[in-house]
Amino acid sequence: MTPRPFPPGDLDDLQADLAAEITYRRHLVPVRPPRSYVRSQKRPGGRFPTKKPADRPAKRPRTKVILWTLPQRT
Repeated sequence: MTPRPFPPGDLDDLQADLAAEITYRRHLVPVRPPRSYVRSQKRPGGRFPTKKPADRPAKRPRTKVILWTLPQRT
């Protein structure tokens, strides 16, 4: 049980305080600086070219399979 009645009588003051905190300039997220280049100037593909599977050497398998023959029953 809350000791104060709900909603509190000073709710209007709280709403005004909240509006002031939200809109206060120092509490807002700073404006992002403009880009140093136009997005259309950005070259596709990133910094390094991607390697196709044909360009890479084949990897050897990680697992090693050992087979042996079982002795024959006579």
